Parts: sequence; C-alpha cells; structure tokens
Amino acid sequence: MKLIYLVLLLCQVCYIQSGTVYGGTNNIKTREPLFAWRQIDFTDDNELNEENIYFEPPPNQIRSANSNNNGGVHDDYIQYNNVPMGATRWQGKIFVTLPRRRTGVPATLTYIVANKTRRSNIDVPLIPYPDLEVNRLRTRPVKGLTSLVSVYRTTADECDRLWMVDTGLLEYPDNRQQVQQPAIVVIDLNRNRIIHRYELPDNVLTNSSTLASIAVDVRPGSCEDTFAYIPDVSGNAIIVYNLRERRSWKFTHNSFHQDPIGGEFNLNGLEFEWDDGIFSIALGPIDRYGYRTAYYHAMASTHQFSVSTRVLRNQTNSERSFHGNDFVHLGDKGERQQTSSSVFDLDTGVLFYDLVNNNALGCWNTRKPFSSQNHVVLFQDNERFIYPSDITDDREGNIWVMTNTMPFFNYRSLNPQEINFRIWAFNVRELVSNTNCA
Repeated sequence: MKLIYLVLLLCQVCYIQSGTVYGGTNNIKTREPLFAWRQIDFTDDNELNEENIYFEPPPNQIRSANSNNNGGVHDDYIQYNNVPMGATRWQGKIFVTLPRRRTGVPATLTYIVANKTRRSNIDVPLIPYPDLEVNRLRTRPVKGLTSLVSVYRTTADECDRLWMVDTGLLEYPDNRQQVQQPAIVVIDLNRNRIIHRYELPDNVLTNSSTLASIAVDVRPGSCEDTFAYIPDVSGNAIIVYNLRERRSWKFTHNSFHQDPIGGEFNLNGLEFEWDDGIFSIALGPIDRYGYRTAYYHAMASTHQFSVSTRVLRNQTNSERSFHGNDFVHLGDKGERQQTSSSVFDLDTGVLFYDLVNNNALGCWNTRKPFSSQNHVVLFQDNERFIYPSDITDDREGNIWVMTNTMPFFNYRSLNPQEINFRIWAFNVRELVSNTNCA
C-alpha cells in the first residue's frame, strides 16, 4: 500500500472519483455547483422579485417564430430550447448568455444576483440584461435602439465594461438567418447601458465565421487604449480590434486549424466528431515592453500555442504570408485533452482550461515547463461536470465555470426533470494547492 501511494505521489496523478478535486498531494475536496437549473425560467428586471416568472412555457413546448408588423419577431418562449453557454461574474452579478441556436429564446444576455439569500439556488430565474427590450428579437433594426441577437460568451474588464460579440445570427437548424452584421458590443456595468457597438467588416469575416468568445487587453490607466482579440472558430482566424482607432484586421495561421486526429469526442458514451478551430484566447500578464502572451488552442486539438500581442497589435503583421516564429507551439497536453475555454490567472501564473472530453477542469502553471507532469486535472465529475462550456475569472481570486451538457442537447435529448446546467465557482489558490500547478 505504501508503494502504491508513493507511485501516485511521484506521478502527481491519481484516480478521479466523481465530484472530487485531485492532483499531487492535495486533499480530496467535494465540490458542489453554486447554481443549477433543470430548465431555464426568466423574470422581470426587479431583482427583489425572482418569483415573478413571466415567461410561461407553451403547451407541448412547440411554437414557431412569427414576424409582426413592428419589425419585431414574436419568438415564443420554448423552455426546453434555452441552453445557457457562458458565465461571467462582476461584483454582485453573474452574467449568463443563451445564444439563439433554437427558436424560443427570449433573451440572449441575462444575469442573476450572486450574493442574494435564497431558499434554493436551483432554477433561479434569469433577468434580461440590460433589459428585455435590448434582447427582443427583431427582423430589422429599430432607429435609436441597439438590439442583441445572439451572444455566446462575455468578458468583464478592469474598466467595469462587459464585452461580447453579438453574432447577429439565428442558428436555427435548417433555417439559419443573419439578422444583423456581427458586432462587438460593450456595456457600461455601472450604468447598465450599451456604450459602444462596432460592426465587424466583411473583410475580417468568412461565410462560415463563428465568433464565440472575446479576450480584452486594456493598457493600465487608459480604458480607451484597449485591444480585443476574437477567435473565429470556423474561419480559423484571430480578429483584432483597436478600440481607440475603431479599426479591425485578422490573422490566419495553420495553428488556428483543427488537428486532423483531434476531432473525436466521447462524452459518457456519446460519440461525435467536431472540426472546431481556434476556440479560446487567454491573456497573460503585461511584460516590460507593454505586451502580453496570448495562449490559444483549437477545440478539435490537444495542442497549445501562444503568440505575443506585440505581433497581433500590428496590422502590418497580419498582411504577411510567412510568420516565422511569431506563433509558438508550446506542446501537446495529451490524449483526450481537448479544450473548450481557458482563462489565465494573473496572480498565480496558472492557465486554467475546460477539458470537454474528460468532464474535467485542468491547469498548467506557465512558470513551469510545458510537460505532462505539469498538466494537472484538478476536478472531474462524470455525472455533473458534463461539457464545461465556459471559464472566466472575477479578478478576486476565483474562477467560474459553466457546464451545460450541450452535446446531449444536440444529439440526444435532455431530461427536463433532472439538473442539466450548472455554474461552479473555485478559489484559485485553494484549488491548486499542493499540486504541480501551485
């Protein structure tokens, strides 16, 4: 028995039990999600009245979207079709996104109050943000009103702004509709209002562009001096946006594509193939020259790459056909280590990432070599941590993860009587203590 323990300790790997944290000599700690939903309900903008659910699911959950005469779309609420994708915490709010991939989604950007005392944190109704009117689905623009069509994930920056890409696309099966041009949208979180919208020009997009996340790079002391980096999952590109100059350009590179043998997934016996390219960008600390390292990966791959924002911020570099050593291959995380979202913790230097093929959360301390022993699975739960779709930090030493069982929604079905969607919160230092990520 002592020999077995010694081997496990040296390898920094041990068998994962359901709902446990592990890695190295870390004591096993049971984890519970902070919020959980069987199905999604909505309430009005009165934070004190979460019992006032005003969207009632129609009989048999079957309705269709019908245009009205005011430029709006009467998209009936179909409870089953509302699948949350992203989670971002800012102060007392947790923002939850619901991209419009099916009919019947009344709001694509919502929030819940994080620190409110409730009888239960199960099936807490979502509040449209900044209000329902902005989230209302329309077939044509309304003068003086910025509407949100479909948002996958959000990012809160140090200037108290919430960034997102509105794809403008209704991804209804067999009936995709580009309602408006894809755009970067920025909301002032202190005033709860949209303060900036930039439509992405056609020359940075393709017919198949999929814009599912955004990384934000703010120069210290100057909120206007901000760059945003958008991975184009299907277009295999990084779109760069200069806020001060209101300009954008894109980079293409072979490392943005899927790995030919990395697209096979098996989630609890559900087998499928995806070809998603560059999926997530996580930004490291500012170096002495004022730039950051951007860590990125394709979803259908187990490889990790990086590039300096010094390269990305220079539009001239995007016009080169050969990039030399600009884009760096860091290594291969290993078999079944396909990753959706990732986030960099500036305090510890740890890169956290969602392991979709393992129902797990992993990490690598970037101050250590990129090697198998330095990649740690911190948490795994094969029953409750199914398909981690987003991971963000709150600048207070915590990371937040959304798990949403989406592949089962896509290829099989969800049981409305069971918990399907969860938001998890982890304290960074507690999570990595006594592991090779510490």
